[in-house]
Amino acid sequence: MNELNKSLDNLKKCHKQTRNELAKIPESTIIEIYGESYSKKLHREMKRYGDGHSLYGIPMTVKELKGTDAVVLIGMSSPKLDSESDFNPFTPLHTIPHWRDDKRLKAQVHSTKSQKEYRLHFMSWQQECEIHGKNDNHARRNRRLLVNRRPVLESILQQERGASREFIKLLRNSSADSEIPWIVLTNSIKEHLDDAILNLLDDPDVIHIKAGLRSKNYKIMGLIGDKLP
Repeated sequence: MNELNKSLDNLKKCHKQTRNELAKIPESTIIEIYGESYSKKLHREMKRYGDGHSLYGIPMTVKELKGTDAVVLIGMSSPKLDSESDFNPFTPLHTIPHWRDDKRLKAQVHSTKSQKEYRLHFMSWQQECEIHGKNDNHARRNRRLLVNRRPVLESILQQERGASREFIKLLRNSSADSEIPWIVLTNSIKEHLDDAILNLLDDPDVIHIKAGLRSKNYKIMGLIGDKLP
């Protein structure tokens, strides 16, 4: 548990470094990046929480995970940019409009097999790009623009990605020791998964669910309930 605490602290330090560098980027560049989605509110949120997070739904403290009955990691491509984008990596996924309204995520689910109620902790891993964009190509373009303006961001973003991978690995190890089930949700049409996801899927005790993740899908909670013991 001490290693997990240290890993989370290290991830937070990476977030702070990113925020510090993004705060130095001129507003004109941010307007160019966010385009029609730009607003003063969105810019304030970005400056407050940063961008370039590989992992969303992170607990603020390890203690927050006490009482969690199952962890669900969702493999996404890049964080979506729109007027309702949430830049806070610690916001519970089931409270974010995209996940709450389009995927109907809920903090609890009953197992179809045992009828046991599971308290879930959702996280989202960005496989293609950690910067917000309207789509994957736009996210990669935004990343290039930011790194061109602040070249030091390249190494910081890579460090953050490594810290996020380490946190996932240690949290999985801790969950396995406590016999807490893990579910990995991947997009049903995505063929190539990155190492953070593949490493989990190599674990025979990790439950893999393929589902439509790009559009509205109200079946996800049912799929999770069907797979939990």
